[in-house]
Amino acid sequence: MLFANEKELKRLRREFPAGCRVVLDEMDDPYTKIPVGSQGECRGVDDAGRECD
Repeated sequence: MLFANEKELKRLRREFPAGCRVVLDEMDDPYTKIPVGSQGECRGVDDAGRECD
């Protein structure tokens, strides 16, 4: 598993603050049935650089 470094984490947290709206443009996962164009709210970015719940 890849983890973001401190510089990348700062950039991600600045670009995707908690509460910002996100839209799925594309996904390369044949087992997920989330349609392109789905919208959601970012709850934050964890220490690995992923959106967290």
